Amino acid sequence: MKVLVTGANGFLGSWLVQRLVQEGHEVSVLIREMRNEEDFLKKGITVFRGDVTQPDSLSSAFKNQQCVYHLAGLVAYSKEMRESLFRINADGTENILKQASMFNVQRVLLASSVVAVGASFKPKVLNEESDYTLDSYHLSYHESKRKAEQIVKTYVQQGLVDGVIVNPSTIYGAGDASKSSRSTQLQVARGLLRFYPPGGVSVVAIEDVVDGMVKAMEKGRSGERYILAGENLTLQEVFEIIAREANVSPPRISLPAFIFRALAGWDDTLHVIGKRGPLPSERALTAMMFHWYDSSKAKKDLGFSSRSATQAIASSVQWMKDHKLLVRS
Repeated sequence: MKVLVTGANGFLGSWLVQRLVQEGHEVSVLIREMRNEEDFLKKGITVFRGDVTQPDSLSSAFKNQQCVYHLAGLVAYSKEMRESLFRINADGTENILKQASMFNVQRVLLASSVVAVGASFKPKVLNEESDYTLDSYHLSYHESKRKAEQIVKTYVQQGLVDGVIVNPSTIYGAGDASKSSRSTQLQVARGLLRFYPPGGVSVVAIEDVVDGMVKAMEKGRSGERYILAGENLTLQEVFEIIAREANVSPPRISLPAFIFRALAGWDDTLHVIGKRGPLPSERALTAMMFHWYDSSKAKKDLGFSSRSATQAIASSVQWMKDHKLLVRS
């Protein structure tokens, strides 16, 4: 099958491309920067240069493609990035769907995120049908992903594309430490972090997310979203597993929620006068939330399964060790 992957340079994208090549698909990638181009070409992968925010740069990549995995996106947690988040995550998704419709691509899969489902300030497990209760916080990343999903659903309802959505939770595995968003986990693995936030996440292995995406492309119902999540843990528990695998002491000090609320309020106040607080308000709020999810729908419809959080985190920490990232300077 002829398959196009956007965002192939990213952590998830690189794993997905590897899986598709192993399965014998004719893989093409759409990348904004010619980073890792030689690595792709050596594997027989066709490389197209394009930007999801620039429609004129996309057409050549979509000719004769049978399906598209749309992973390209921006992750950020600050008000300053709101315009960019919507331009890349929402408008970029619409640009991809327009091309898919124009070139009669058989199916499009959007890699969304569980943030589009929502989160809770209390330990609560959410599913695909849970009410989104965070509107009053105007969380830019969350809302941009929700907008992207709505665009997919609109295109499906109008009969313009056959599209499916997956919502991965917090992904761990070999190579995740290269992501800028994993600086905190890296500090934990080095034994340098002394405190932990009050929230929680659902830990899922990269291998299982990729498998879930492939199965969603094959079996997922058009217009539906599927949560791909694993074990629901507190951040304290996650940090303890990281520290244990790295053979260092875990963070021992619990920072209560009111501290994060105070930091968020401080940042919001400073934002009015064009300044920044020590921690962006959206990041502060996210850190104190419970991002816990139920993957029953994906298990039933797709045959999705997930390994233990310990296994996923162990692979992540081993990669850090292999790449000498745990040497304290």
